Amino acid sequence: MAPDALRADWCERSLSGGVAFAEMGLKLLERDRELGRLAATVADGSAVLVVEGEAGIGKSALLAAGVELARARGWRAFCARGGLLERDFGYGVARQLFEAPLQRASAVERRRWLSGAAGLAAPALGLARADRSGEVEDPVFATQHGLYWLAANLASERPLVLVVDDLQWSDLASLRWLVYLARRLEGVSVVVLGAWRMGEEEAPVELLGQLGGERVVPSPLSVAATGELVARRLGRACDVLSARACHRATGGNPLLVSELALALDRDTSLPLDLERVVELGGQALARHVSSRLALLPAAAREVAAAAAAVDGELAPRQLAGLTGLSLQVVREACDGLVSVRILEGQDTFGFVHPLVRAAIYDALRPARRAALHRRAADLLESEGFPDRAAVHLLAAERSGDEGVVVRLVAAAERALGGGAVEEAVVLLRRALEEPPPAEARYRVLVRLADAEFLAESEDAAIAHVRAALELARDPKEQEAAALVLVSVLVTLNRAQEVVELLAAAAGALREAAPERAQRLEVERVLWSLYLPVVPMDLGPRTAALAREAEPGGLAEQSLRAQLGALDAIVGVRPAGEVSELALRALQDGQLLAACRGAGWAGFHCALATLIICERLDECDEWLSRREVLARRTGSRPELAGLVAHRLRVARVRGELAAVVDEARSALREEGEFRCGIVSPLAVAQLVSALVERGELDEAEDVLVRHGIAEGTTWAWFELIPERVALALARGDLARARAQLVDAPPVRAWLPLQMAPCEVAVALAGGEREQALARARAMLAAAERFGAAGRIGMARGLVGLATGGEEGIEQLRAAVPALEQSPRRLELARALVDLGAALRRHGRRVEAREPLRRGLDLAQRCGATVLAGRAEEELRATGARPRRLVLSGVDSLTPSERRVARLAADGRSNREIAQALFVTGATVETHMRHVFQKLDLTGRDQLPAALAGESPGSGPAKSHGGSLMRS
Repeated sequence: MAPDALRADWCERSLSGGVAFAEMGLKLLERDRELGRLAATVADGSAVLVVEGEAGIGKSALLAAGVELARARGWRAFCARGGLLERDFGYGVARQLFEAPLQRASAVERRRWLSGAAGLAAPALGLARADRSGEVEDPVFATQHGLYWLAANLASERPLVLVVDDLQWSDLASLRWLVYLARRLEGVSVVVLGAWRMGEEEAPVELLGQLGGERVVPSPLSVAATGELVARRLGRACDVLSARACHRATGGNPLLVSELALALDRDTSLPLDLERVVELGGQALARHVSSRLALLPAAAREVAAAAAAVDGELAPRQLAGLTGLSLQVVREACDGLVSVRILEGQDTFGFVHPLVRAAIYDALRPARRAALHRRAADLLESEGFPDRAAVHLLAAERSGDEGVVVRLVAAAERALGGGAVEEAVVLLRRALEEPPPAEARYRVLVRLADAEFLAESEDAAIAHVRAALELARDPKEQEAAALVLVSVLVTLNRAQEVVELLAAAAGALREAAPERAQRLEVERVLWSLYLPVVPMDLGPRTAALAREAEPGGLAEQSLRAQLGALDAIVGVRPAGEVSELALRALQDGQLLAACRGAGWAGFHCALATLIICERLDECDEWLSRREVLARRTGSRPELAGLVAHRLRVARVRGELAAVVDEARSALREEGEFRCGIVSPLAVAQLVSALVERGELDEAEDVLVRHGIAEGTTWAWFELIPERVALALARGDLARARAQLVDAPPVRAWLPLQMAPCEVAVALAGGEREQALARARAMLAAAERFGAAGRIGMARGLVGLATGGEEGIEQLRAAVPALEQSPRRLELARALVDLGAALRRHGRRVEAREPLRRGLDLAQRCGATVLAGRAEEELRATGARPRRLVLSGVDSLTPSERRVARLAADGRSNREIAQALFVTGATVETHMRHVFQKLDLTGRDQLPAALAGESPGSGPAKSHGGSLMRS
């Protein structure tokens, strides 16, 4: 059996035995309150309970009671225990929980439990080869999701209790997964019971706190309970004075009381010598253990030292290999250690308590510890457990052994493939300390930087990859190191450094390796789009590189996509032409499959082009395809990018509620997504939607909270239109003007995007001629570009700036243009502006129809400010505004629609939850709302109910009228 399965079995036996507090069926002393809370947690069926306390207070005994409560109900209970040494063994605790049950299961059961998304957990559990060159781009996210669904699959058959003792020593990967699981327990029959020793200096306190759930803190035993426990240990009564002395000596700690009783049992008889009680109780546990060891032969002490170094469940054969003693001598030594309550077990052996193991281990000299760890590493390697062997290499002496470096790097690669990134970092840092030979140092530094990037230690990653760049002499190494550094800097939104780095790297390789230099130059040009001020010659440089690139290759497709995006942004070529260019770049699937570098940038340029050109249906299609890939590979930065694009699409359509809800969620999880390039886009859409809803304080707070209220970064320039709108909404014209004064480079190359801001500021300042000139320039540019929505918006601005009858006609002309586009909110605005202008010119009856339509649309979009203005204008015409009541498909939220579409395609709730990375309970809630809103009685009715409904097209109906959804 594998070591993790052995440790899990040992942990389970220890818990079942109550670890010295429930032996022989004895009732736990003074723990009724705690047992009651355990019983309530287990009965809840989906909960977390953590027992906190000092060492020896009885935490393990309470977990044992939890196991018995669960099994009495017929539930499964899987057990694990953290270990001081095994904190660096990635997903060690998760392996303990699941490895033994999976090994005992039949092939059919294993396939069932690991079906669907649960299969993503296989590498972390050692059930599949962990290969980072495969599909999984972000193994951390994928593994957490896979382990969650493994637990959910098991719990769907029988409720499951996961029991983890000594959480403070859990490996970080397992602990992060437990937090992930704990946040998603709704609707899943899983209970998590844990024990955490308080006061450990290196314990991950913040992560332990994120587990949530109920906390139970056992109190020390009273004098009476102390006396009863001493009596149980000694097998005879304990008088009150003796009980008080024992309580004073131990503080009522159950473990120390038991140890004191063992010492007294050999030292005296009742009635107890009270001075002797105080003397023995004052001794450290280490001295108690040492005195018991002294009673045994030297071979037993050797075995105890070896067992302490390994810290796990060991067979006599393994102990013989570690000590060099014969098997018979080792067996006799183990029997002796069991007799003095240092070890426990029969065929395999482990310590009765971590404190006992710590007392023996801490007494070893450093050199002896290091030697034992090296022997343990070699033994485990020979037995086929290289990952556990690597953990012991961490504590072995540094000796410049190249073989040790190779083993540590290989273990780190496996850890990375399984998503245990923090543990991979520890292994690679230890490999550097060995140290590696000069020729291997570059490779170790690059792998370490990559691992640190995944572990969110960006500063360390940057330092190590820069060190690797200094060592790199081969062009291939220089290119690889540069691209690792690019990945880190892009995540931190440091585009200026990215471009400078790529320029220097390309220049250094231009003569020795022109092909590699060109690839880096392609990257430089693509990332230049994210500079605070985009170079005016970026278009010609992009076009020149595209001509030089291999026809049909990834580089050419990426550059063509960027060319399309640049042309769309500046508006120098017609929308139909550049959108077709984007679709052709996407067509062969190279950009779709690219998860990093030039291909990643090219794909997102293509999506941006489709959005600017108002080809939202096609954009939705490619977003959905990419989302399937991103969820399969577990790429958090990619998921963040897709969220940003979905927000932009929703904002163009005027779906403000969806924008606000999804943007808030995305920004709450920003640390989880980790992609600095795209988070400002989410902020921009959120601020814009909040201004439209009149929630100005929150909009201001969002800008400040995300560090882009002021400055000169790309993100700051990206949000100029939103900041101008916010300032105007607050009536702060001076601030709005200041935003535009600070942005001349952006205004020069973003004419279509900036013109509405400039017109709005000019009109607010009474500068009608300036506003009209700018609006006419925007209209001319929009007509050249050819996107119907842009043309409609520009005509509306010209109408506002012109005024009078001519202005009314321009406003009237804006409406049909916007009706041909998906810009519902802008259509609502044009209708309200038209109605208001008509009302001001005394044409009140004529004004009512556009105002009613505008109000209806504004309410659908959730544009509170515009809807309020429309209501006021309608009342001024003598009409009474009608209340909007949504029904049918139009009443579904974006999330409900996505779930409904998947269900209509025949997917089960579980399959939908796995596909969307949400819980089953979330899907059930959405489906319940879908059935209620669409008045359905069965899933087979969904396709018909959704027929003809597609994002951005088809009729939208309500009890207050109808209009075309565009």
